[in-house]
Amino acid sequence: MYLKTSNISFPGLGIDEFEVNSNVIEIGKFSIAWYALIITIGILFALFYIWRRFKENGNKPDDLLDFAIAVIPSGILGARLYYIIFSLDYYSH
Repeated sequence: MYLKTSNISFPGLGIDEFEVNSNVIEIGKFSIAWYALIITIGILFALFYIWRRFKENGNKPDDLLDFAIAVIPSGILGARLYYIIFSLDYYSH
């Protein structure tokens, strides 16, 4: 199986270039990329933080879940549409 790799460097921090696989988990033809894992962890941390703030302010945490169920998929869809609109020459074929 072909693994795509990328070279990353942080010259300002004195870290030389190193190689990173683009996929974290591969099961057969199914793979999860690093960026997807990082975005998912960020969403979960944000929800946890907002959940705690909701409870501290006396709001119902269930309202947050209702909001998240609507907003997270809408945000993903909106980001994908934005990407397609500004790359129309590639996707018009």
